[in-house]
This record gives sequence, structure tokens and C-alpha cells, in this order.
Amino acid sequence: MRKNFEISYLRIKFRANRPQMFRVYRRVDGGLWGLYHQFGECSGASRCSEPFAKLAPQVGGSAAFSPMQDMARPPGDLGLREWTTAKDLRISLEKFNTEGKDMSDARTLKSFYFAISDIAIGAR
Repeated sequence: MRKNFEISYLRIKFRANRPQMFRVYRRVDGGLWGLYHQFGECSGASRCSEPFAKLAPQVGGSAAFSPMQDMARPPGDLGLREWTTAKDLRISLEKFNTEGKDMSDARTLKSFYFAISDIAIGAR
């Protein structure tokens, strides 16, 4: 029997270069997946941490998100308890941080990959 948790933080430590952009989705009670937080390339996204991709160190760096601290108030009509509640979390690594390198060369393209060394989730 699976249950909902109140998420206090999520920390992801990367073994390779951090992605230029990734998203964290949440699901409650087997419902639809909804965007919980986006890292990098915000473009108007309200739940976003844009500067993280530019932070040092690039290799071995980490990204953290706390739904209670990062939101002045939860989106829409959600209360804080509803906003921090999740049964499932999904991480979608979406864009390589290529550091401006030419990606048309196959050898250069093969040198980029996503690698996560640790994921920590604080919840009750």
C-alpha cells in the first residue's frame, strides 16, 4: 500500500556535467503528472531555478529544491499542505549543458551524457 508524503526537499547530485535544463514532476494518488519545479531556461515558468546551470562546479555539482521555501505561495488554489504532498516524483533530464561546444561532431556529441550519483528526498 503506497501513501502520499509531504516533501520538504529534493537534492540531486550529478556525477557528470549538470544538465542545462531538467524538470521535476509530481503525482498525487495516481493522478496526472504535474510540473513541480524546473531548473534552467525558465522562459516564464513560475516554478523555476534559472541560474543553477551556470553555477560551479559543473561536474559533481548538485541541484536542490524545497517546495516550502522556494514558493512564496503555492500555485493556483493549492494550500501549502497540498503543494508539498506527492506520492510519486519523476525527474526528466532534458537538455545537455554543452558549454557552447559544436554538437555537429559525432565525437563531441558522444562525450555528453547524464549521470546522477545521488538523490536525496526529505519527506514525512
